[in-house]
Amino acid sequence: MEVTEVTLRLMLLGMPEIVAYLIICKITTKRKGTQLDSLLQIFLLSILSYLLLSGSYLLLANVTGGRIAIDSPLERLIGSISSKTSSILFWEIIAATTASIIVALGWSYAWYYKFLTKLARFIRASDRYGDHGIMAAFLSSEQLHEKGEWLIVRDHSTDIFYYGFVHAWSDSNDEQRELILLDVSVYSNVDGSFLYQTEYLYLERPKGVLSIETPTLPSASEGDPAAKAIPEDTQ
Repeated sequence: MEVTEVTLRLMLLGMPEIVAYLIICKITTKRKGTQLDSLLQIFLLSILSYLLLSGSYLLLANVTGGRIAIDSPLERLIGSISSKTSSILFWEIIAATTASIIVALGWSYAWYYKFLTKLARFIRASDRYGDHGIMAAFLSSEQLHEKGEWLIVRDHSTDIFYYGFVHAWSDSNDEQRELILLDVSVYSNVDGSFLYQTEYLYLERPKGVLSIETPTLPSASEGDPAAKAIPEDTQ
């Protein structure tokens, strides 16, 4: 396939947005989407990056009283595509790449703290918890962080449960559920008897096998079978 000059110009000018897209994919949980979704996201990142760069140029001109004035990168972007005689300023591509990194980090920050989802829930426009999945929403909830991440993880395939500190967990989109627990006490899920203790535990199970509970459960009576399945220090 022949690469035309216009195609080459588009590739160079689109490089900052591709960098931003790769950063977002690397540090966030991304649901499987179509190629159109990816293209739309890259296009939006392009607009945001060049708007940030234009705003930076405008702020620089205002701070210096007009002594340093740089034309809008959006105008030069359109000119570089439409005119073969217009040169591409590589230092501006570097500046746009820097702006795209800032945009990517801001995008990831907003994704992690679910700003858009919280706003939609606040104005009652949606009841979703975001694209993280319910398990990730539960493990990263503010209420859980306030109480600590010491949890009871029940493995229904082996009839045992783990009581420990949740250090890390896998993406909710994965077929296998993965957890890393620290300072773990292992008990029988049948009679609540203590089995062993370990400092680190990696747990991998298929979806639907694990259930997670907070240790702040209501105290059960001594004759209640549920009380035997809970460590004494969690009652």
